[in-house]
Amino acid sequence: MPVGRKYLEELLSRPPSDTGSGVKRKAGDMLDSIINKLREFDDGYTSRINRMYEGSNPAVQAAAVIAGGGHPSLRRGEIEQSVYGPERRITQGARNALEYALPVASTVPKYVIPAAGVALAGRGVMDLAAGFGGPADQQESGQISLM
Repeated sequence: MPVGRKYLEELLSRPPSDTGSGVKRKAGDMLDSIINKLREFDDGYTSRINRMYEGSNPAVQAAAVIAGGGHPSLRRGEIEQSVYGPERRITQGARNALEYALPVASTVPKYVIPAAGVALAGRGVMDLAAGFGGPADQQESGQISLM
């Protein structure tokens, strides 16, 4: 069926379809939803860790935040600078590095060390299971057969 001039003019006068940005928007919304769910989980886990250290002295609480996983791993840290002046001023680059170093340092005791422990336990079970079935498990000569 031949394409008419009227159809071509109507086709060319249409605004371009914007399907690409719609897909990008849906993917971005889905990614935001996943990140928010992960943050909710991490915030809950962090609050449970911090409740373990309630009532202890401030040094232990500070160590819990720095080395015990007491800071959210998916949120940037905040550096408070109460003293202003050239001798106490932190440069913006150093401040950014410190703000992102605290969540990374908190991730290690919360997620990396337990995951490594589970992996090593699995490796130990595999090694134990691999030890069965060798020549020591076979019937020796001179023994009575059970079958």
